[in-house]
Amino acid sequence: MTSSFPEPGPDALDFLRDGGVLGELIRTKDWREHPLGPPVVWPQSLRSMVSACLNSPVLCCILWGPELRMLYNDAYIESMGERHPGALGQPVAEVWGDAWSAVAADFHRVTLTGRGMIRRKVPLLIERHGRSEQSWWDFTATPIRGEDGRIAGLLNQGSEITQQVMAEQQRDASAAELRDLTEHLSLLVEERTRDRNALWELSSDLMLRCGFDGRMVAINPAWQRVLGWEESELLGSSLFDLIHPDDLPATIAGASASAEGQSFPRFDNRYRHKDGTYRHISWSTRTAHGLIN
Repeated sequence: MTSSFPEPGPDALDFLRDGGVLGELIRTKDWREHPLGPPVVWPQSLRSMVSACLNSPVLCCILWGPELRMLYNDAYIESMGERHPGALGQPVAEVWGDAWSAVAADFHRVTLTGRGMIRRKVPLLIERHGRSEQSWWDFTATPIRGEDGRIAGLLNQGSEITQQVMAEQQRDASAAELRDLTEHLSLLVEERTRDRNALWELSSDLMLRCGFDGRMVAINPAWQRVLGWEESELLGSSLFDLIHPDDLPATIAGASASAEGQSFPRFDNRYRHKDGTYRHISWSTRTAHGLIN
């Protein structure tokens, strides 16, 4: 028994007009033995949706009938790899295999409830171009009702966002790496600060910070051990008040040179002990943040 279909009239395939590669492929494909039959006998609901799909600039696929057979547009081709053009008119489950199994429940729910859905950043492992590829997708499914008012198919639209997701993952990884580095540097700073504070507190050498005018802003405990002065007795006072009179001109000249940025690997002078005697002190100095250290 041979199937018989009416000869298409001159306008019967106008719905495929300007449909690009897929419009021409649908027009020239032999549909006579196909479950959908030739496009000339497709119901108007399907013809209208195919026309809209073919002329859509976004990835678009119609899943028609109980087997959800695929009718897609040019924008859909790139996502398919070697599945195109054999996928045209085939059940989506056969075309996409495991990738379809991962999302099929969402689509079947739309068929059962008549309510459309949208999914974002859906991860799918796809066999494509001869290898397995991890991909991510945004997609929607909208029910299509046939002439009898029942749901006859689904309109699937979406976009592959694999590059976007990978860029976000790289950005997040870089941000995490930066956070780890910042935390590591913070720990190093804390460790060095502790070491510096320990050196300041425990050193037997005199340490101080003073202005270029000689006013002392910080001294370490060695001042009490070496010269007998308590911190409270010296902070805010002038370093020059402790210098032996014979060493004062050179010390003042050294402070002026420090104000110009000069450092001294060695600078010798005499300091007055609290008991009134003098001690010979050899310094090394550098300037930072407007102070002599």
